[in-house]
Amino acid sequence: MKKLFLLLTVFALTFQSCSSDDDNNNSDPIIEVCETPFGLSITEITDTSAVLNWGNSNDITEVKVEYGPAGFTPGNGTVIMTSQNSVSIDGLTPDTSYSFYVQALCSSTNISTESGVVLFSTVMAPSPFAGTWSGTYSGDDTGTWIMVISDSGTFVSGSSYSNNAMETILTISATINVDGSVTSVTENGSTSESQITGDDLEGTWENTAKGISGTLIGSRE
Repeated sequence: MKKLFLLLTVFALTFQSCSSDDDNNNSDPIIEVCETPFGLSITEITDTSAVLNWGNSNDITEVKVEYGPAGFTPGNGTVIMTSQNSVSIDGLTPDTSYSFYVQALCSSTNISTESGVVLFSTVMAPSPFAGTWSGTYSGDDTGTWIMVISDSGTFVSGSSYSNNAMETILTISATINVDGSVTSVTENGSTSESQITGDDLEGTWENTAKGISGTLIGSRE
């Protein structure tokens, strides 16, 4: 009787062990969640380029970056695949709004949700006339002049030094037009009309109150 009891016990334990193994073999494998990239930011923005950044808490993972004009429909933008946490993009249009998002690809079948969309804008392209300009004027009066134009193409400051009027330094104000033409006036009433071509400037000046006039030339320093 004892032998029969022991035999039944061994059989029961063996059956239970096999059943347990079958359960383990039939269970679905555990797939880790593919985390969505986070902390999206933009750095090093210029008129035509920017660096897109994000954080990634996954292990070795490929990331899909898609960007385009602000409001673009996902799938219609420019796509870059990378394993890094940042990417540099160029060929952008100055003074234009863009957006981008990222998505982690942990495997071909394990893909994160899309991150939120982040907006950024490129800066204006520097004016072709920006810089410090200086030169001389001649005619009924002679002297030197200097003028500073900002990156946005607007007048910043200027002065004119006369050789024949008690060596007076005069303040200049000016308007720079998009075609490179410049209209300026000094505090003693002298006016000038000049044209910027490349790195050179040429024009004429006149003071109707004093009945004097002449020409001026200059260049970008």
